[in-house]
Amino acid sequence: MLIYDISSRSSADTASRRENVFWNIWTLVGANSNQLNSLSRQLALLRQVDAQRSSAVAQVNALILELESIQAGLGDLRDRVAEPEVLRNGIGSGPPIPLSVHIETIDRGVERLEDARSRIRAAENDRVRDALARGGVRNEPLLEGKGKRGEGN
Repeated sequence: MLIYDISSRSSADTASRRENVFWNIWTLVGANSNQLNSLSRQLALLRQVDAQRSSAVAQVNALILELESIQAGLGDLRDRVAEPEVLRNGIGSGPPIPLSVHIETIDRGVERLEDARSRIRAAENDRVRDALARGGVRNEPLLEGKGKRGEGN
């Protein structure tokens, strides 16, 4: 069995080297320029796909961080809203928190959420605009929120 394995490997290695030599000869003669061009285009496409994948990973990571920030803000808001109930039950001490403070806290939380939503929407519009520009389309009015669905949807 050992002799068979060695001869099989040697035969395959020799055949591979032979094909390599023929490829080099055809390259020198110029007979495989179509194949080389095709391989170059495929390689360029693969590099572009890899770059887009890397960009998508970075965008997803940024979105995760943004969502974690929003989650932390919502947790703070929940704690602040629950705080008067804790104080009212005698667990804490101090004067009751006025309703205006709660309203202001809720308003700030809503503003943060709206700001995050606007940033995410703007980033998405930029990505769509870039993709359309690569496809040959220049200005798309629907990206500005002036489409059929109304304001900024």
